[in-house]
Amino acid sequence: MSKVVLASNLPDLADSKILLRIESYFEAFNRGDFASVAGLFAATGCLQPPFEPPVERDRLASFLQEQGLEMILEPTEALLTEASEHPGEVMVTGSVRTPWFRVNAAWYFRLNGEAEIDYLRVKLLAAPADLLQLRETLR
Repeated sequence: MSKVVLASNLPDLADSKILLRIESYFEAFNRGDFASVAGLFAATGCLQPPFEPPVERDRLASFLQEQGLEMILEPTEALLTEASEHPGEVMVTGSVRTPWFRVNAAWYFRLNGEAEIDYLRVKLLAAPADLLQLRETLR
């Protein structure tokens, strides 16, 4: 699996621990190393996947093992979202690819002072009708 290198619109984000942590998330996920993915989260961190309740760190590896095995995450760009309700949140845009579909996605990372993931929300970027059809496909 090739190394993930995200483009960023902010020079100070380009070489930061935060961006390296985010790149590590995508690399570990695409290797199927879900224990390492969980290890990138703070002890109280959680993942908010689409169509699912939040998943806490202690259940994250097993959740991803069940749900994420055939997914490939294809991030392209990281943006610091100063104007959002969570200043300093990093939004990564890209797509999710599976054997059945490809959909544009955005990942919203909130990291703590140690560059651990406190909260990660995944949003699928598609029309509502397409999302309903996708939700049924995933069940």
